Amino acid sequence: MGDARRMVDLQLRVASERGSMAVLLGAFDAVGVEVPGLFGVEEVDIDHFLVSDADAASAAAARMGATEVRRRDVLVAATKGRAGITDVLRRLADHGVSIDMVYATFGGELVVGIEGDDIDRAIAAVAG
Repeated sequence: MGDARRMVDLQLRVASERGSMAVLLGAFDAVGVEVPGLFGVEEVDIDHFLVSDADAASAAAARMGATEVRRRDVLVAATKGRAGITDVLRRLADHGVSIDMVYATFGGELVVGIEGDDIDRAIAAVAG
């Protein structure tokens, strides 16, 4: 199929003030943390950041007043359009892997939250 790897989704409670996301991303940049994807829902006040270094990102976030809610390994899979997304999700289902979150990176990769401890099985299903 293609490229599938493990990364960390860092969930942060961020102040819902104008510009707070920009300040937080600037803090990540200052410590060299790459953020290839993110999403947030205003009603929940928890934002998800796909990060290259969860420890550095969490520390930088804390200095900006954000609170770490959760960090977890997620599947990141290369896709080509909607058909590629469908293929990744179908492969996961066919291998009995349950998902609980999906979002896209800025580069068009698919980020998938896997229920339970099935991350290795998910990577194998998508990569194979």
